[in-house]
Amino acid sequence: GKLSNHLAMIAAIEAGDPAAAETAGKADAATLIDEVVQFLGRQPTAELSLDGLRPEGAAAGVTAMRHTG
Repeated sequence: GKLSNHLAMIAAIEAGDPAAAETAGKADAATLIDEVVQFLGRQPTAELSLDGLRPEGAAAGVTAMRHTG
């Protein structure tokens, strides 16, 4: 489950196995990222359009979101 990657990472660190720790750490991070993405997808802000939000247009995009939200 979710905890198994984390526990595997800790066990690999304790065993002094950097390759296994890295592999388990990446899997643990991927699980966390998936959970955050799912959480954000359930929030009201998930309905906001982020079209045009690039570094050069970010300020305009934020202003537009304030006026439409």
